[in-house]
Amino acid sequence: MAIVQSGNFQFTNFSTLARAGEFTNSTNTFKWVNGSNAQTSNNQYAVLQFQTPSNTVATEPATGNGYVNYLVCTQLASSIPAGSTINGITVKLERYHGDAGETVTITDSAIYLTKDGTTTVGSNKSAGATWPLSDPNILSETFGSSSDLWGTTFTAAEVNASTFGVMISPNINFSLGGGVGNQVRIDQIVIDINYTTSGVSSRRAIFTSAAELRTV
Repeated sequence: MAIVQSGNFQFTNFSTLARAGEFTNSTNTFKWVNGSNAQTSNNQYAVLQFQTPSNTVATEPATGNGYVNYLVCTQLASSIPAGSTINGITVKLERYHGDAGETVTITDSAIYLTKDGTTTVGSNKSAGATWPLSDPNILSETFGSSSDLWGTTFTAAEVNASTFGVMISPNINFSLGGGVGNQVRIDQIVIDINYTTSGVSSRRAIFTSAAELRTV
């Protein structure tokens, strides 16, 4: 017999974190701002902003090429039963890049899971895909699967921890300058966790930035 449960679960913490070797210009870097806009699909976006080491806005260079800060999304407040077996994890994104007169290409560079909120674990699921030029208004990109553990293992306690989440860092290649960072746009991030728990053959938990948990 299928059991369906629902609850209000969502990412509540979004931060920007330096990535070794990232693009810099005179010690300034692209950092994520407005991260909480990635909670729901509402045409409000987490974007990049060129900043100084002290986090003040800096003037973007005219040209550049390289990967950028990680957008770190954590605190799902999930409640997978203790002792459950985690079978696989799927990350889905709604993202695109706008056009404000620049010549810019944005591609995937790093898409990892994290257990502690600061360190990547397992496999990089990026295949270097180019971001679309318009908002798809759907979760159009999928990484992992219901049977994919991203080259590592997870316990129920690790997934339930407030530090569990996703770390995302794209590559940007641009010329002409002027608002490039604001054109890197993430509208929604969803994590789908498949797990098996005692007493029920299998359950599928979906933790989304739209604050939803379903098990069947």
